[in-house]
Amino acid sequence: MDAIYWHPGFSWQVRRIDVLKPIRYEAMTFNYVKCYPTSFGKPYVIGGCGDSGRRNAERTQQRTTFLRDVAYVLHAELVAHDPSLDVSKHVGRFCKLARKGKSYRLPYLGLKICPARYALLERGDEGPQPLSESADLGMMMLMRNYDDPKFPTFNFRAMMVNGTIQVPEVSLA
Repeated sequence: MDAIYWHPGFSWQVRRIDVLKPIRYEAMTFNYVKCYPTSFGKPYVIGGCGDSGRRNAERTQQRTTFLRDVAYVLHAELVAHDPSLDVSKHVGRFCKLARKGKSYRLPYLGLKICPARYALLERGDEGPQPLSESADLGMMMLMRNYDDPKFPTFNFRAMMVNGTIQVPEVSLA
């Protein structure tokens, strides 16, 4: 939702996720380049690469597992960090952008190679029904904390009950 409308005075907190399609996993291997050539003749270093002359010395691989063909309904609320912030004004701006399908940057689900398509579900609209399945989905990252290197992420145990995942509230205060 930050990709659609972002402001430094607030954050979005997802409260509930309705899962609309069965959960399917896929694994993929990514190739990353540690350094790129620049116009100045020296490599731009991203993680330390040497002038060893070996082509593979500047490359690394990462294997990841992600969800495939997903569909969700996210129930979220805007949480203001500044009490003087007019929340209704910002919710209105978000809704205006979301209705038109516009965004500040490309929305994605976890990885930038997984772009998200979205539609605004208006208040009072019934919307699609979640799955009738229940499952323990394991640990899920709730949020990233950039201010404290000791606790960089907050995780929670995701339990899907009748297609719905309740997301716990988190506060950095």
